[in-house]
Formats: sequence, C-alpha cells, structure tokens
Amino acid sequence: MKFFYINIFLLFVSLRHFISLYKDYDKK
Repeated sequence: MKFFYINIFLLFVSLRHFISLYKDYDKK
C-alpha cells in the first residue's frame, strides 16, 4: 500500500513539472 502512495506522489510531481514546462514553452 505504501508503494501505491509513493507512485501517486511521483505521478503528481511529474505532472506538475510537465505542466510548468508546457506553460513556459507556451509563453515563448
């Protein structure tokens, strides 16, 4: 169960990172 929560957390972090990169690219 702990691994499941770690997986969710990593997914969330990578998603936020991807969104920030996308917004930064969109500004240019």
